Amino acid sequence: MALERFPKATHLLYLDTDAVLASPRFNIRYMYDVLAHDGYGDNATRNTLSPSLIVNKPYTGWLCNQCERFNLGHGCFNSGVLLWRRSQGMDAILQSWWRARFHNESQNFFIANENGGQEHFFGWDKKKAGREKMSEQNRLMFIFRTDPDVQQHVWPVPRQVVEGVNTESCPNYVGHVPCLQNDFAGKAKWRDAAAHWNPKEMSENRTRKSGGDDPFCFVQHHADKKEEVSNVLQQIWDGFVAGMV
Repeated sequence: MALERFPKATHLLYLDTDAVLASPRFNIRYMYDVLAHDGYGDNATRNTLSPSLIVNKPYTGWLCNQCERFNLGHGCFNSGVLLWRRSQGMDAILQSWWRARFHNESQNFFIANENGGQEHFFGWDKKKAGREKMSEQNRLMFIFRTDPDVQQHVWPVPRQVVEGVNTESCPNYVGHVPCLQNDFAGKAKWRDAAAHWNPKEMSENRTRKSGGDDPFCFVQHHADKKEEVSNVLQQIWDGFVAGMV
């Protein structure tokens, strides 16, 4: 629907209803250009890329723990914020994702459990009602892992391994570059919405340790405290009204 509604748009940003732009300073194309540069993290190529989809890894939490247990590496996503580039690659991802709606438990990630059997991946807490099936988020991770045509068009960020945890799946800090989304706005210590990320501060060989300045995320995703969204929107509205007076 969005593609038809905005036929001239080259880049599109999908947000869950509990996600809010952190700042009006940065447009969608700027976000894409910054995040599509492979200039940081482990094995960086220093190349400017052209992915069809940029996704962000989850902050520490349930999904993070699951991805670490199943060794998903960079293929661990929170699909609440998706940054798209209109392209044939985007069509390939969407078609594969749509076909995956028929996937069942046999088309999933598996690990051996302590009883000698197999445990399959849950991207949602399976103890909660209605979350025993694969979600659309799980299916996106699955096609990324199993479909080479999808994998070549998707760019998960951030890239670096977290020191002390040795995981690529779930950063508890993301170095010195901006991220697409902060999906635990109530717990993660990120810069506030008024902060301005300065590209001049970025250097190829610089990596801040945990406890240093936190990066600026383009989207604040209030997945952990959804009620905060109304407060954020009220502040935005109040600022807009004050600017008109």
